[in-house]
Amino acid sequence: MNKKVAIVGAGIAGITTAYYLARAGHEVVIYDKRKHPAMATSYGNGGQLSASNAETWNSWRSVKKGVKWLFKADAPLKINPSISIEKYTWIYRFIRAIPNAEKNTYDTCMWALAAHKLYKEIAARESLSFDMVEKGILHIYTGQSELDNARKVNKIYNKAGLERWEVSPKECLDIEPALVPPPKLLGGFYNETDFTGDIHKFCTNLLSVLETKYNVKHVNKEVRFLNPDIPLVVCAGVNSRELAKTIGDNLPIYPVKGYSITIHNPEVAPWTSM
Repeated sequence: MNKKVAIVGAGIAGITTAYYLARAGHEVVIYDKRKHPAMATSYGNGGQLSASNAETWNSWRSVKKGVKWLFKADAPLKINPSISIEKYTWIYRFIRAIPNAEKNTYDTCMWALAAHKLYKEIAARESLSFDMVEKGILHIYTGQSELDNARKVNKIYNKAGLERWEVSPKECLDIEPALVPPPKLLGGFYNETDFTGDIHKFCTNLLSVLETKYNVKHVNKEVRFLNPDIPLVVCAGVNSRELAKTIGDNLPIYPVKGYSITIHNPEVAPWTSM
């Protein structure tokens, strides 16, 4: 039976959910507090569709790094130690999931490979342009412990169906000639099936298709509470937690802040995502 379904959030999760619901014949309305789609997490991001980044963060290695990085001004990831019940509840659940890291990595890799197929199917069926570059993803390593861990993780990836192999320092440069090799480059891992694209463009172009071809409505309105009596899907990123509270649900979500830069007309830039 076809239903009217509300979706909260017009990022990549919300837009693609709307797409499959609309194709199944449902009447779909997307709500987002921003006027245009994909203006939050789906706007500034790495743009990688990468099964080779499926390794979960849940490990004692990550915990040790997090503690060490607390005292580094230029740490790639830093936790604010201020007291917050929600934050420390999330950290507790993070640690509790460590024993399941291998299974969760395997499952995440499987899902990512399935997502590869679905994104390409959508793009081909709806003639979407989103600056897709199919040159794989290269991971490089300068520390022996990190390289050894990558070898262990790669066995999980291979079992999940991802074809990814170890490459020498010379092969890293052959794959990406624009790479300036860092000191003590030990080698890397590479696969040709991961790809990159502009997710903001993907969402914008797909929403246009949804509105014109599938009669999906996009409403510029902030949703402050949920109505449990109507079919809805919450795809509001880190805001999903507060929305879920309005119907007595508790989602284990905590935000991570990232940064991005755009360089116009660089003289030399890599084409392979690294």
